[in-house]
Amino acid sequence: MKNKIVVLFLTCIIFHAPGVHAAVIDDVTENMNSGAVTVTGSGIAGGDEVFIEVFDYEDTAYEKPVFAGVFEADADGNLAACFSMPDSVETGKKTAAARARTGGVLRKDFDYFSAVSIISVTADWNNAIAGQDRKLLENILNNEASLKVLINTNLSSKLAAELIDVNKDKLTAELLTMQESDSIEEISKMVAEPYINFAVNNASPETAASLTGEFYDIIDTKKGDIYNDILLRLSDAQRNEVYISALNKTRGNLTNENITDLIYSEAVMYGFKQKESYTELSSYMKKYNGEYFKADFSDYETLKNTYPVDSGMIKQKDNYKTFDELRGIFESLVKQQKKAETAAPKKSSGGGGGGGGGGIKSPAVVPAITQEPTEAETVVFKDLKDYSWAENYIMVLYDKGVVDGVGNGNFEPSGCVLREQFVKMLAAFMPAAEAAEKSGFTDVVSGEWYEKYIDNAKESGIIKGNTDGSFGIGKKITRQDAAVMLLNAVVAYDNEIIANAEAGAPEFSDIDDISSYALYSVSVLGKLGIVKGGENGKFNPLGTATRAEAAVMIGRVMELIDGEVDANEA
Repeated sequence: MKNKIVVLFLTCIIFHAPGVHAAVIDDVTENMNSGAVTVTGSGIAGGDEVFIEVFDYEDTAYEKPVFAGVFEADADGNLAACFSMPDSVETGKKTAAARARTGGVLRKDFDYFSAVSIISVTADWNNAIAGQDRKLLENILNNEASLKVLINTNLSSKLAAELIDVNKDKLTAELLTMQESDSIEEISKMVAEPYINFAVNNASPETAASLTGEFYDIIDTKKGDIYNDILLRLSDAQRNEVYISALNKTRGNLTNENITDLIYSEAVMYGFKQKESYTELSSYMKKYNGEYFKADFSDYETLKNTYPVDSGMIKQKDNYKTFDELRGIFESLVKQQKKAETAAPKKSSGGGGGGGGGGIKSPAVVPAITQEPTEAETVVFKDLKDYSWAENYIMVLYDKGVVDGVGNGNFEPSGCVLREQFVKMLAAFMPAAEAAEKSGFTDVVSGEWYEKYIDNAKESGIIKGNTDGSFGIGKKITRQDAAVMLLNAVVAYDNEIIANAEAGAPEFSDIDDISSYALYSVSVLGKLGIVKGGENGKFNPLGTATRAEAAVMIGRVMELIDGEVDANEA
């Protein structure tokens, strides 16, 4: 077991004077074999003096230090002060204080163990082993101070209280097979693994979880992909949440390997529920499918449109607690979507040009926000009652196959539109490159439904992506980004359409909120009547574009190009 370490975050006051450093006391270690205490520090002025005092915890006036000493930092400003506490200092909680000559002081409480108490625990251990005295050994394990010496954890008081009445026959039998030693460090190494296993099996889930976090190296010796890919990426609080959830399962006689398996299983489920983008789900499930999800992907792989399945899993992620429940929901959604795709197709007038102007250029594919219909829909969506300003545009685009419903006769006009979905909507009028090169965006997954639309839009100059090389798959599109893409698509279709459009400053009251890269697009589309502000005169550039707003913008552009949408002005 490692030497007892008490970390003191002793940040000194910084004086604004030439050559003065910000002194930091890094930690305090007690070598239980020798009884020596070492204080290390850094960032101190070279050669500066550091005054260290130790007080009994009850000495709140800090008048009677049980130890005091002055130590000097080296030329590089590092401190390594080693000292022994007086023999008269008893085991117990202490308060340490440190101050550099040029800095301030900060106090920190810690537990100190005297040579007497360490020698006593060592002697008790050896007597128990020599005499095969199970009762004496159990008394050591039930005593808070002795347990603190052996296991070196701040949880010793909780462990002693929670486990005092728990049967320790198996644990003591295992410990009695070990050897005598005059080294408390060696004894601690022998005791640690079997005791931690015993405690994690029998303490309360909260205490066991805290103990797991503190001694995880003892419990998990394999540290596989799940540890590296999931657990290490979580915050301390999130990891503790995983531990508590895992240890709420059946315990009592689990090996450390079994405990690790419980933690890994809970970590995979936790990681799944943290997903917010539907585009991440299938790849995550496939990665951990063999041992955890155990889902049948054969029908899923044949779907033309996986969005209803993936988004359905996101929406219902709070409804399942086990992998069996999750798998049932997944396979049910796949079955529903497969049935919808094999049903009779809905009425559609196609995506070509019509009654006026030169007609719309034929797109490479017929787009839809949700890619393919999730089920046979009625022509009139029942949730457009409060969206009269958008209903005509929605219905015309619906008949053209540009937008679709979300099922059960709903369009979900207030729902969000993801960036890749909006790009697909633009395919209603933007020209298709004959052989578009791969976009190269880091978050575009090869073979996904959106790939060809992203490739085509990149080739046509409609999208550029983010500075980090990603496109932003799975992220909601903002109103200003929708305006930029929309104007780029219009220019790609026919630059003459905006040749006579006056730009100038956008006529919105929140112009200062519009990003510089979007000002021109918002201005031109505003002059053309494609985008408009709300009743307060604001454009709301960083707000999320809704499905209704996206349909209206696309419809107005098609109206501008072809005069085909005959709708009331919104």
